[in-house]
Amino acid sequence: MEKHSHQTTSPHVLFSIQQLPKLAATYLHQDLAGIANFRRRKLKRIKEPP
Repeated sequence: MEKHSHQTTSPHVLFSIQQLPKLAATYLHQDLAGIANFRRRKLKRIKEPP
């Protein structure tokens, strides 16, 4: 939804799930089904010199 948030300047009123962007609808269905969504970024380790 980040991509869409930068393209629009006014709020949109949605009346059904079918009007959501495909990715947002997928996350909504997963949330309603109780499936955990693990979107973690890979940690960048700071390497200290020996």
